[in-house]
Amino acid sequence: MIKSQEEKIKEEVKQKYRTKVTFDLIENFLEKQSQFSSIKKISFEKELKEKTKDIFAKERELGIIAISLCRLKNQYLFLNRVIETKLFYLMQSMIFGLNNDNHLLLALSSRSLIEHVASLVYLIEWTRKILEKTKGSTEYKSINENLKELYTIYRKIFYGTRFFKNEGLVEAMNVLTLIDKYLSSEIRDIRKYYDYLSDFVHPNFGSNVLVSSGALGEGIIDPPIEEKKEIVENILRITGIIIKYLNIKVWEFALLGIMIDNYLQKALHPQTTLSTLFVEPPLEYIGDGSTKETAIFFTKATTKMEHIMMQYEFMRQKRIKSTMRYIGALEDDYIYDVHKTSRGEVWFKVPKE
Repeated sequence: MIKSQEEKIKEEVKQKYRTKVTFDLIENFLEKQSQFSSIKKISFEKELKEKTKDIFAKERELGIIAISLCRLKNQYLFLNRVIETKLFYLMQSMIFGLNNDNHLLLALSSRSLIEHVASLVYLIEWTRKILEKTKGSTEYKSINENLKELYTIYRKIFYGTRFFKNEGLVEAMNVLTLIDKYLSSEIRDIRKYYDYLSDFVHPNFGSNVLVSSGALGEGIIDPPIEEKKEIVENILRITGIIIKYLNIKVWEFALLGIMIDNYLQKALHPQTTLSTLFVEPPLEYIGDGSTKETAIFFTKATTKMEHIMMQYEFMRQKRIKSTMRYIGALEDDYIYDVHKTSRGEVWFKVPKE
């Protein structure tokens, strides 16, 4: 895909600074977001009552949990799109700032990026924590309470504010608390980076340096780049560290969304009961995996994602290391996954839906 002009840093700008790695990270992040997002393959759930009416008829409590999972999935997807869009715009703002020598905008965007990444990590950690806590649960009360807790966290992320007084809004979390609690153990010196960038955002000497030089009453406005080159390169180095970390977290965020969708699809499966929904099925299978005709098929898996997760669990237990996974064949209602390993190819049979 050809990048738009708004997603490219001018070549003459790239020659000014010794931060090629950061420039590449910014442009590659925008390109990835433009082309591909794992979670975009999942669609929002509609007609919830119609989808779950058979489950309610079979097991009312399972039906309630299925409705909760539908709503959580939609909320998670929406938060994903909101966060992705804001990150996209922040990166575009950085490029605009660089291309137009607007280094105040660059500093503002870089600082805001740290805040948004801290919020994203909070969302990831709590989603993972609650899903882990729910795994293995068979009682309606504990499952329902866990999903309600997750619902509260999503509302806090989306509706948090300190200004608006609309009904339904909640008190926003302190951004410094998010940075200290969720980023400081992941990114060394993150609080120092944030404080450094803050000095170029507040109406004081730091931000003045980005648009002027010289003494008060004797300086010039918009000085040559050489006079602030070191500061801009420091801002870009910090930005590069954050984007490298963000690339990992965006993927983790998408995987958790896929996990929520997997639980929902499992809840909608006619064989599922409340006592089996969050319990990992036994690793029972037929076939030896040596050929397509004898592909391994997991007899207790109820969703496509469960089949895929079982593939990796199977290889872990057999101490087989997969170096590559690809689709070996498409046939009727099945996909044949093939893993290349040191012991040769291993075939798995997976339902398309």
